[in-house]
Amino acid sequence: MKSFASFTARLVSVLLAVLFVLTLPAAFLAYDAGQLVFSPSRMTALLEDAVLQSKLVPLGLAWYAQTTAASIPKDAYTPDYATIVSFPSTQDWRDLRQIAITDEMLLEWVDATTNGAYAWLDNEEARPRVTWILQPLQQHLQSGRGEQALQIVYDALPPCSQEQIADFKQRQSAAPSGVEVPYNPCRFPAPWESDQYNDYLTSVEEMVAAIPPVLELVSTLAPDTPESTFLALKGSLRTARTVSRWGWVVPLLLLWLIAALRVRNLPALGLWWGIPLVLGGAATLILFLAVPPVARPWIDVAVATWPRELALEVRLFLDKVIRIIVSPLMWQGALSAGLGLLGILGGFFAGRRKARNASME
Repeated sequence: MKSFASFTARLVSVLLAVLFVLTLPAAFLAYDAGQLVFSPSRMTALLEDAVLQSKLVPLGLAWYAQTTAASIPKDAYTPDYATIVSFPSTQDWRDLRQIAITDEMLLEWVDATTNGAYAWLDNEEARPRVTWILQPLQQHLQSGRGEQALQIVYDALPPCSQEQIADFKQRQSAAPSGVEVPYNPCRFPAPWESDQYNDYLTSVEEMVAAIPPVLELVSTLAPDTPESTFLALKGSLRTARTVSRWGWVVPLLLLWLIAALRVRNLPALGLWWGIPLVLGGAATLILFLAVPPVARPWIDVAVATWPRELALEVRLFLDKVIRIIVSPLMWQGALSAGLGLLGILGGFFAGRRKARNASME
């Protein structure tokens, strides 16, 4: 009976050790992810660097402009906005961003977004309240920056071909009296040049005048999303935050249970703690190497339908986020393995000393 109890205790201890090896790297990863994702200051700094230093904002502007323009119903009296905004290059969109949106505006919007998101995570409201103040943007564009931005788009238009000019003349002659006929998506020569530019400028002024002073971001982007979806998301995020903060308790508890079942002396401590720590540290180092290449295909799938340049920029940003999260795993794994190795060596030498003392007696 005693041998059966000993065998059972050993078997349970082995299973607990296996669980420890599996949970240690998971606990480290959860903790490291939480230190970034659930830290308002770190996330704000990361996003501020992204919007100022990367091409995410210019390429996002290009995508938004092209998507919005493509959604405008086309008819004989509506300019082909979708084609017009397709001509500016990536550098044109970067220049346009610098002219139209100041760094201070971007930083204020990032702060408003992160503050609203983290406040929502801690309150009981169903929807996040993320408010962007757009009045400074409107005033900035009305001060002449809007026309400078238009100039970039206008200069990107290719010169009109004779066929395009002939098409415009034909549509103009067929239009009812007093009806404005939109210009073809190209740059017309004189005598139409100034009139075409003024038409575009009038459209820009109307769009700027229509900018609301305040934008409720979530209500605008997800007006039809039910509150239950946001509440479910909040619950999942809160659970993830709790796991990231307290997940490390699980491997510690497993070590304590192993000690309670099997550890009665230093040699046993070196065996039953040292080996799991070495293996858990090795598993953590493997996780450090495995996460980035495993995550990349999932990122590729998520952005597969996006414009190529924007998808590439998002991949670079998410790669950076993943590197920040997993980088502590290297020293955490090495430290765990080192402690385990010290435990094994300490237990070995303690066992030898015990055996030597026993033989001398």
